[in-house]
Amino acid sequence: MAKLRITIVLAVCFWTSIVPAQLESRRLRSGPRNIKGQVDPKQMIDQMMAAKKEKDKEVFRQKSRIIWRQYKQDIKQKLRASDSQWRLIEPRLEKVYALRGESNLRICASEISSKHGFQWFGYGEPDKALSDLWFCRKTEGKKIVSELVNLMNDPDAKDEQIRQKTAALQEARDKAKAQLRQARRELREVLNSPRQEAVLLIMGVLD
Repeated sequence: MAKLRITIVLAVCFWTSIVPAQLESRRLRSGPRNIKGQVDPKQMIDQMMAAKKEKDKEVFRQKSRIIWRQYKQDIKQKLRASDSQWRLIEPRLEKVYALRGESNLRICASEISSKHGFQWFGYGEPDKALSDLWFCRKTEGKKIVSELVNLMNDPDAKDEQIRQKTAALQEARDKAKAQLRQARRELREVLNSPRQEAVLLIMGVLD
């Protein structure tokens, strides 16, 4: 019986070590090849990096949705809202958050490096897979901010170009502020207690 156990263990060790190695060897042999029919290491590395980048993006997407979903659940609990009331509050809440961001548009990020000094960054191309999240959507305001940042980083930018883009940004902010006031009124209409209004007031959702 002991010999049988040893034989089974050895067989398992063999298959768990040899079979993956064989599969990896086949994968490598079937990898991208150059014009001579040889496996091209550079193309293989590029493919691996592209796969990793896509995997990282998917992880980020999942985390973004989880964090926002949990954040909204926390608000729901603090409001002590029922499921039926929350169905009225949730879309209005998201609208307020989106317009609040648009009414105070600014640079996306900044950094200080020894080579380039202090740098500003605009908004990159949005991830279409996250278009259901308000903070990941592409907006005209974000586009204007990015264009203005590019002008500020351009030593040859003309004053008139900067003036025009600054005016466009201010106009986008003012428009969002007007819409934000209306969105906050609509949100207040579905609240049913002083507590709910106080919670959203101290969170900055209402003013």
